[in-house]
Amino acid sequence: MNTTALNPALTTYQAPYRAPLLASVMLVLTLLQGSSATLTLAFRSPFSSDLLITLVTVLWLAMYLTATAGLIATQGINWLTWTVRYRLPLVLLVAGTAFSTVWSVDAHLTIERSIHLIGTTLLALYIGFSLPLTRILRTSALTLGLLMLASVLSALFLPSLGLEDYQGQCGLITTDLIKEAAGTPENTTFFLCGPQGMYDFCLPQIEQLGVPRRKIRKELYGPPLDICSDPGWPKEIEHDHLFSISVKGGQTISAPAGAPLLVSLEKGGVVPPSICRSGECSMCRIKILSGKVFQPAGTPVRKSDHQYGYVHSCVSYPLEDLEILL
Repeated sequence: MNTTALNPALTTYQAPYRAPLLASVMLVLTLLQGSSATLTLAFRSPFSSDLLITLVTVLWLAMYLTATAGLIATQGINWLTWTVRYRLPLVLLVAGTAFSTVWSVDAHLTIERSIHLIGTTLLALYIGFSLPLTRILRTSALTLGLLMLASVLSALFLPSLGLEDYQGQCGLITTDLIKEAAGTPENTTFFLCGPQGMYDFCLPQIEQLGVPRRKIRKELYGPPLDICSDPGWPKEIEHDHLFSISVKGGQTISAPAGAPLLVSLEKGGVVPPSICRSGECSMCRIKILSGKVFQPAGTPVRKSDHQYGYVHSCVSYPLEDLEILL
């Protein structure tokens, strides 16, 4: 008897488990493929070859087709109607991903990833409908445990397994290295992505090439974690030293030297508009009417803002009592 027919509110699919052996094999293969164990052997092992790489892709496709055939053979269309009825967000996600190929800038890559999303979804449904949860957990635990053991043994006895034989540029990103890699920097925009220490080193190197600050972009990580460790920070001012911040026409708050003005203002109930909170967009700018603030080197303040006393409050730190205009 179909339990879902008696209880329309039932959101768990109930059907007799079938084909447990094939489903168990599919589960093990999914774990092996998903953990990149097969990719490691195909790309970065003594057995690496174009044939092996192709076989990994063919194996994925074979697993997708087997899962689809297995679902239809054992469950008919019940699994499909149940998924549409009770897991509609999942269906919309998969369908939307596939449809996004229409406007994708790299349609080939989008199609490839859509196939994998649809295929792995079918694999999950097939395994879930074919095996009880206890079997899935036991098989997964055993497979992942053996993979961990194999990983430890390979690290001990085959330390080069999986390591990439990198042949590209090495060393610090200096002006000479930038010239060698990028050539003449005219009409070139530089994008930096990395930790704050990388910015501190690379920004001066790029600027030595005559690249204007507007042509240098970096990933937004928020304000520095410890502004007092900045090379330009005045050593006589402690992190928790308090200063008075007076908002013209408004209230006066206390702000520690080591906290961004934007944060101190927000804690005091004054909320300037902000977006990036990393000193890049200028949305949170305020005007310094009196007093002095510290800004890290490289903060992209426009010439007109600098001329009229505006600063980016998300990366500005009080060094004196301030009067500001929002």
